[in-house]
Amino acid sequence: MACCCSAGGGAGSAGRSRRLHGGPCPGTDRFFSREATRMARRHRRRGLDAVQRKLLDGLQAAGVGGASVLEIGCGTGELQRRVLAAGAAGAVGIDVAAGMIAEAQAAAEREGLGERAAFLVGDVVQRAAELAPAGLVVLDKVLCCYPDLDRLLAVSLQRTERLYAVVVPRSHWLVAATWRIAIAVFKLLRSSFHPFYHDWNRAAAAIACAGFRRIFAAHTLAWDAWIYRRAA
Repeated sequence: MACCCSAGGGAGSAGRSRRLHGGPCPGTDRFFSREATRMARRHRRRGLDAVQRKLLDGLQAAGVGGASVLEIGCGTGELQRRVLAAGAAGAVGIDVAAGMIAEAQAAAEREGLGERAAFLVGDVVQRAAELAPAGLVVLDKVLCCYPDLDRLLAVSLQRTERLYAVVVPRSHWLVAATWRIAIAVFKLLRSSFHPFYHDWNRAAAAIACAGFRRIFAAHTLAWDAWIYRRAA
């Protein structure tokens, strides 16, 4: 979940990680790498959060058996491992935060998934040409971490062969107000990272215009989970 910046590779390249230097997200790397150990510990105690559970239910209903998976902004890899357990053939987890990738790789090895899970560090927009298409592309709480919504949507949609799954903040006035206050606080404190509250209705329209049809929608108080299928 640590934002959307990462490096490319194919789902068949298993059990390895490498650092790709440069890119527009050094603050995001620092912020989420510091949070990695805490987030990994929370996932070990509690598992998926509420909206991730809903998203996983939708993915299982849509069918992930045998699929290749690309998770952009994979964080500590909890959701990726659950998708593999549900029958996906292999997965690439990509994240800007090296600390998150270290936790994700260690967890995959502990759970016996090291041969089916690859982990890369870098910026997906910058490394787009090196990123292999996948049957399922997942962006869980990632679009809200990237400044250029249009570029990230374009890159991720181009690499989606069948299913496209996203979690975004809800388009509700109270959620929007909360996010804008939080963003202002991040900036006031001169944090190395701050999130973004984009126009999520415009994002949904862009996904549809790219030839995808929404097949699943669920929400929690704060988040919307959407799954799209590429039109035949």
